[in-house]
Parts: sequence; C-alpha cells; structure tokens
Amino acid sequence: MAILLSLLVIVSQVPTLIWLNFYCIAVCRTVFGFTASALLTCANLMLNETVPESKIATFSVSINLGVITGIMGCLLLGLPLAAMDDDPVKAATTNLWMMTYACPIAISTINLLMMCTVFREEPLQFLM
Repeated sequence: MAILLSLLVIVSQVPTLIWLNFYCIAVCRTVFGFTASALLTCANLMLNETVPESKIATFSVSINLGVITGIMGCLLLGLPLAAMDDDPVKAATTNLWMMTYACPIAISTINLLMMCTVFREEPLQFLM
C-alpha cells in the first residue's frame, strides 16, 4: 500500500508542474491530500506491526516529527515568495512557488526507492 501511495503522490503532483490552471492544481492537490493522509495511516500500521509494544511510544513520535518537519519545510519554502510581495511583476514571473509542488515528488521518490531497496526484507503484510 505504501508503494502504491507513493506512486500516486508522484502521479498527482507532476501535472501541477506542467499545466498551470486552477482546476488542475485543485484536483491534484486534493488527490495529494487524500494520499498523504492514507500514507500517515499506513505509517502508523507499519509501526504497530514492526515495533514491540514496549517501545511503540518512543517510535510513534517519529511520525509526528516527520509531519511537523514537512509542514515547517513547506512554510520555509514560501518565505522567498513573501519577500517578493512588494514587487508584483517579480512575484508574477517567478517559478519559486513550484518548489512547494516539486518537494513532495522528490520525497515520494526517495520513499519509493527506500521501500523497493532498503526495506525489501520486511514482512509482506504492510508492503501490500
């Protein structure tokens, strides 16, 4: 399931970099939101299946830390755009905003490569 969801993240984000219209961005970001929430659930299930009960509290913090780090990273990527608000021509012609759409593609690609190479020896129960 995690592999399929990572592929869906990549497929849902690529059109936002190619077609720049409101409807494409709205639909693709909605699909990305549902996929990201399903990946969070999948990550919790993977932890429950692989980590012993006595250490689950220690490891479950990593999921929340990852989510908060991702939100903070996305907000930090928007800082250069906020600095350009004074010059509307500069803000309209920049492509910096595309970084916030390209980052999930990069992170999901790394996730997909890790699932297919490093975590291949894990139980098949949570890989499907």
